[in-house]
Amino acid sequence: MSVAKVVRLRVDPQASRALDAVLEDAQSAFAAEVGLVHWGIYAGAADNERILVEVFADENAVREHDDSHHVQTLIAAFESLEVEVVANEQLTPPTASSTERATKENSK
Repeated sequence: MSVAKVVRLRVDPQASRALDAVLEDAQSAFAAEVGLVHWGIYAGAADNERILVEVFADENAVREHDDSHHVQTLIAAFESLEVEVVANEQLTPPTASSTERATKENSK
């Protein structure tokens, strides 16, 4: 079952370009990971906000990614730039039971 992660970041406006460079380097490093389907960088509502969208083939791919040297390097860069992780969500597709529940609730 695929897994998506959405991470919202905020940094001092003067460090936005440095954060973009760090994220672009990370994106290149992650490109070779087996099990990584998508790792995208998106602009947030404010100039100093970024949203990362990560999609993995399965839970094993998430674990391998999170334990990788590249992630540790990225976290260290976040700390040096004083990046604030505003939100970090992990999402999975709905199960049959949750879909059935939603359908029943919508038909009331």
